[in-house]
Amino acid sequence: MEVFMKITFQNLIEMSEDSNDTTNKIISKTILENLMKGKFLNQNEISKICFVSASTVTKFSQTIGFSGYREMMFHFKNEFLTFSQNKQSFRETNNFKNLEEWIFRNRLFINTFVEEVSKAEKINIFYSWELANSAQVLYEILLEKNKKAFIINHNQVNVGFLDNSINVFLISGKDNRTLKKIHSEAKKQVNSKSFTMASKLSGLVEISDSHNIMYDMKDDFSNGLHRNVASQLLMLEIYKKL
Repeated sequence: MEVFMKITFQNLIEMSEDSNDTTNKIISKTILENLMKGKFLNQNEISKICFVSASTVTKFSQTIGFSGYREMMFHFKNEFLTFSQNKQSFRETNNFKNLEEWIFRNRLFINTFVEEVSKAEKINIFYSWELANSAQVLYEILLEKNKKAFIINHNQVNVGFLDNSINVFLISGKDNRTLKKIHSEAKKQVNSKSFTMASKLSGLVEISDSHNIMYDMKDDFSNGLHRNVASQLLMLEIYKKL
């Protein structure tokens, strides 16, 4: 069941990152954004938000292996609730230890990031949909610290916008073609600096260092919800130092 949940969640992510504005992309993106906030919309709510019929939502659920929308949300809700219960006992489990060790290993990144952001005029945040919630947390932290920050729609960005700024990339999953192109362009900007937090599957980070972090926690943190928790704990460390 755990493997099945990872596959279906990954299917949801891949659909949300489709390069075409398909109905499945709109539905999956809406579901993901709400799942990341712990919201479990019913079928009628999804239909209204996405301007589609209830039968279209049912067909969408069937494409990722469920008999219907209700069954799909039942499974996602169970996974979310199980994870929430596990979070309450983090300090007594290896999960919390794994996370603490991961953050400690990346203290060079945290310190460098804080130092560069402290003197930066502009910070751009690019993200995969799986890490949308984490991107929003970082954005709000920077605003609170009176920084000029932007969350960027990477499908509409002008390359010139990357110059004279710090470009932050939060990337998870394998289907991030547009983001990878922007990441490559950002690296070429001589007057800018890039910081990358990426999953191993993305292929963007081979080793963690002062400007790059890999989501290389143990298997306990191998899915999207867990990576968001890890990211937000990392953001908390950054917040305390800024």
